Amino acid sequence: MALDRRVALRRAWVLGCVLALGLAPAAFAENPCANGAAPEAPRLAQSDSGLSGTGLSGGDESGMGGTGLTGGDDSGFGGTGFSGGDDSGIGGTGIYGTITAFGSICVNGLRVHYDEQTPVTVDGEPAEAEGLAVGQVVAVEAAGQGSELEATRVSVHRLLVGPITALDLEDQAIEVMDARVELAGAALAFARAAEVGARVEVGGLRRNDGVVVASWLAGVDRDVPDAVSGYAQTRGEMGLQIGGIAIDAPADAFEAGGHVRASGRYDGEARRFRTQVTEPLPLLSLDAARLSVEGYVQQIGPEGRLFLPGIEVDPRSLENARIDRTRPVRVTGRRDASGRLRVQRLQRVERPTIVRDALRTAAPAQPPRVDRPEKPLKPDAKVEKPKRPDRPLRPPKPQPPERPPTVDRPTVIDLQIRDRDMR
Repeated sequence: MALDRRVALRRAWVLGCVLALGLAPAAFAENPCANGAAPEAPRLAQSDSGLSGTGLSGGDESGMGGTGLTGGDDSGFGGTGFSGGDDSGIGGTGIYGTITAFGSICVNGLRVHYDEQTPVTVDGEPAEAEGLAVGQVVAVEAAGQGSELEATRVSVHRLLVGPITALDLEDQAIEVMDARVELAGAALAFARAAEVGARVEVGGLRRNDGVVVASWLAGVDRDVPDAVSGYAQTRGEMGLQIGGIAIDAPADAFEAGGHVRASGRYDGEARRFRTQVTEPLPLLSLDAARLSVEGYVQQIGPEGRLFLPGIEVDPRSLENARIDRTRPVRVTGRRDASGRLRVQRLQRVERPTIVRDALRTAAPAQPPRVDRPEKPLKPDAKVEKPKRPDRPLRPPKPQPPERPPTVDRPTVIDLQIRDRDMR
């Protein structure tokens, strides 16, 4: 019996070693699309300013509700409420967010593979895959499950294309066609070398107040038409507006909340956009059953309908969530029979803050150095030791491949929402 017990223990020890060695690479493999580690969720303030029973709040101090759970690795759709299969009758995944790294591309913490054969467009016009860059906001149609997603189409989305009409670099902002654009990182560095009148394209997310939080800023040729895209809204005598810019188009030309793009020429004196073409700009394919969308929740129209970029949100799926509409969120869920997004996972996105004063505050003056008397030299009484034989040179270590730069690795914090039937 003692011998049998020793044999059993030895077999168990060998099996444990094999499992440990087999799992070690997976445990330590680095995911280039992983988000930053989330700190302990802060205690969120309560507020009575919720709108239409959704818990939306327009103030900065109301928090974004529920009980915060620290977010982990969001690669793939594991833990998001998506099972591996698709029983909805339609398939595919739609993603809207910012490219934060390449490996292939990382959007909303998801790794999406693509190659030079993948169709790429910029505002609906054909483009090259090699033109994709960190900081661009894209809509991705993908197939596959979990973290093994293959892009079937990538669409770059630009919010503004036009002249810089004002520079406010002390406040890290510019105006493009009189629309305010807040900058950080590479976008701010580009703006510091630009001048009023220079023509640029802007990618990013638009807040509820119309301000664009830019993650991408680049120059464009003068023969490229001015353009603006965003939600269609009708406001009093100004008529139809896109992103706060008045558009020469009938006020009832588009349904409120629909995504629209206008191209033409911006009239700076009249502060109006003289359009050549104004047309709907679908962002997320109707064939996409599973959705991951980053942006600001917007409440549009007299009924207070809720929208994220490219999709209307079912307000019932946010009944227990308190959302600060001045901060971006990342929402994961499914498209229902009416085409709206039913939220299954809600996360607050906290991007690294920029210390603005550090860029323009001079370094503090250093106190004058006091010269000290030199110490007397000690007599050289050392005896020279025999030299050691030269050691053979070791072969140089292989250098790891350079990692592509990232815009940020945002911290994401899960927010609790009511349990419900998601069928």
